[in-house]
Amino acid sequence: MVFFSARVNMLLRGIVVLALAVVPLTRPLDVRGQQTPEGLNVDSILAILDTIPRPFMTFTPSYTARLTGNVTSVGWTNQFSNQSPFGRRGSLRIGLDTDRKDFRLQDRLEESKALTSRLVYQLGPNMNSGLSFNNTRQFNRVIAAAGGLQDFSLNNQVANGDLAYRTRVLNDVRVDGRIEGQLNDSEQTFKRDRSARAGINGGAGYNVFGRFAAIRVRGAYAQTTASSQTGAGGQGKLGGLGGFQDSVVTRIDVRVSDSLTVAFDYSDFESERDYADQARGSTGAQQLGSQNVILEHESRRTRDWGIAMASEPWRALRLSVKFRESDQLQDFDNNNTRDSRTISDDISADFQYAPRSGTQFSLRLSNRVRTFDFGTQSLNGRDQFTKSASINFRHSFTNTLSADLTVQNAIDQAEYVRKEENPRDRDQVDTSLNLRITSQPFNPLSVNVVVTSWVTDYVNIDQSLSSDNRRKEKYDLRPSFTYAVSEHVSLNQEYGLAIEFTDHFFRPEDNFLDRNITFRNGLKTKLTTNTNVQIDYNLRLHDKGSYLIPDGAIERELEVQSEDRNDRLDTRLEYRINAHVRAEVTHEYNRRRDEFVSTGRVTYRTDTGIEGGLIGNYTVGESGKFSFNIRKVNRAGDFVSERQKDYWQVSSEFRYAF
Repeated sequence: MVFFSARVNMLLRGIVVLALAVVPLTRPLDVRGQQTPEGLNVDSILAILDTIPRPFMTFTPSYTARLTGNVTSVGWTNQFSNQSPFGRRGSLRIGLDTDRKDFRLQDRLEESKALTSRLVYQLGPNMNSGLSFNNTRQFNRVIAAAGGLQDFSLNNQVANGDLAYRTRVLNDVRVDGRIEGQLNDSEQTFKRDRSARAGINGGAGYNVFGRFAAIRVRGAYAQTTASSQTGAGGQGKLGGLGGFQDSVVTRIDVRVSDSLTVAFDYSDFESERDYADQARGSTGAQQLGSQNVILEHESRRTRDWGIAMASEPWRALRLSVKFRESDQLQDFDNNNTRDSRTISDDISADFQYAPRSGTQFSLRLSNRVRTFDFGTQSLNGRDQFTKSASINFRHSFTNTLSADLTVQNAIDQAEYVRKEENPRDRDQVDTSLNLRITSQPFNPLSVNVVVTSWVTDYVNIDQSLSSDNRRKEKYDLRPSFTYAVSEHVSLNQEYGLAIEFTDHFFRPEDNFLDRNITFRNGLKTKLTTNTNVQIDYNLRLHDKGSYLIPDGAIERELEVQSEDRNDRLDTRLEYRINAHVRAEVTHEYNRRRDEFVSTGRVTYRTDTGIEGGLIGNYTVGESGKFSFNIRKVNRAGDFVSERQKDYWQVSSEFRYAF
C-alpha cells in the first residue's frame, strides 16, 4: 500500500505538469492575448500537492545471507534490517540476525539470535526522544569424549528510553541535557540477573568574549536497582542489589594570545554497587556453579586533572607542555585480593620545528611516576618511575631521496613496598635507533634501506636476583628494492640480517648469540589481458649458540648449538573469466631443516598444498549484491590431519536492499 500511495502521488504530479504545459496550447487564444488564471502555475500546484497527507510509514528493508565453510567450521548467517521514516519527524530501525556454526574438528555447536530495534522521534526543534529494545540469545553445546553434553546458554533483554534537549542561550551559552532509563533481564545457564537503571546528565558551555576563553561543565548521575537468582527454583535469590554512579567533568580553554593557549580539565567519578559475583580461589580464578555465587560490594573512585599549554612563537616552531595527575581507587568487600589504588603523575614536553626547506625536527621529553597499591594481601605493591626522551629528524635531500632518523632512550625503575618478602626492585634501560632511507634513482627503480638497533639493560637490585642481570643487543639491516621491468613485469627483493647478543654480567657462561638471514624474491607478471602470475620465494637461515671467551683466548668465539633453514615457495595464478568472475589457483611449498650440532641430529619437515576455485561478484538489480568464493583445498605434510588434507572452503554473501 505504501508503494502504491507513493506511485499515485508521482502520477498526480505528472498529470498536473503535463496539463499545464499542453492545455494552453490547445485552447484558441484571443487576438488580444489570453493569460493563465492568476495563481495557476506549476509551483502553486506542486505546493498544493505537498499538502496531501503522506504515508505515516514507509519501508526500506534489506536482507543479507552469508555462508562460510572451511576446515574448522561451517556457518550460516541471516541478517534482516529495515530503516523507515516514522511520521514526519521520526525514524524506526529494526534488525533480525541469526547465526549458526558447526565445528568440524570438534563436537561443538554455536547458535545466536538477535532482535534490535530503535525508534527516534523529534519532539521539537531542540528535543529528541528515543526508544529501543534488544533481545539476544546465545547457545553453545559441546559433546564430551564420553558422550556427555555440556550446554551453555545466555539470553539478554534490554529496553532503553531516552530524552535529549539541546539549545543555545544568548549565542555564547550552549546547554544540553539527557534523561534515560533502562530495563535489563539477563539469564544464563545457572543464573538470572534483573536490573533497572535511570540516569540524567547535562552540560553547559560558555564562550567568554567570543574566542578568548571557553568553559565546559558536565555532570551525570545514575541509579540502578537489581536482583539475582541462582540455581534451580531460585533458591539462591539475592535482592536489593544495584548502586549509583555520578561524575563531573570540567574543561577551560584560554587563548592568552594568538600564539599561546592554555587548557585545564578536571573530572571526578564515583560509583557504588552490590552485585552477585562468583567466588574466587587463591589464584584469583572464578569458581563456577550456582553454589559459589556470593554477594559482593564494589566501590570505585577516580579523580583526574590536567593542564596543557601550547605555543607557536613563529610559523615553523611549536612548543607544548602537558601535566596530568590521576587517582583511581577500587575496593571490594569480599574478594579483597582485587583491591587496587593507582596514583599517576605525568609530565611531558614537545618541541617541533618544521621549516619550509623539507626538514622536520622534533624532541619529546616525558616523566611518569606511578604508585600501585593492591592491598595488604598483595606483595606486588610498588612505585614505578619512567623517564624517556625521543628525537626525530626528517629531511628530503631531493625529490627522490629522503631520510628519517629516530633515537629513543627510556629508563623504567620499579621499587617494591615489601622488599623483604618480594625483593624484585629492578631497572630497565632501553636505547634504540631507527634509520630509514628512501630513494628512487631512476623512474622504474625504488630503494628502501632500514637500519635498526636496540640495546636493553636488565638490572635486578637485590643480590638474590642480580645473577640474572644482562644486556641484550640487537642489530637489524633490511634493504629492499622494487624494479618495474615493464608495465607487465615487476621484481621485488628484500634482504634481512638480524643479530642478537645476550651478555650476562655475572654468568658469562650463559651468553649466547642468535642470527637470522632472510631473503625474499617476488615476481609479478601479466601474461595476457586477463591472466596474472605472482611467484614469491622466501629463504630464512637461522642459527644460535653460546658466545664465550675460551680459556687463554682474547676474543669471543661462537659455538653453534642449532641451525635451521626454511624455504618457502608461493605461486599464484589468476585468470579473469569475465567482468564478474575470476579463477584463482595457488600453490604453497614449505620445507624446514633443523640440525642440532651437539648431537648431530637432523630433522626435516615438508608441507605442501594446492587450492583452486572461483571468485565472483554480481550486482542484483539496482541495490543488490551477490559474491562468492569457492575453493577446493588439498594439503599434505607431516603434521596435517586427515580432515585437513582434503576439504572445501566456501564463502558466499547475498545482500539486497528493497
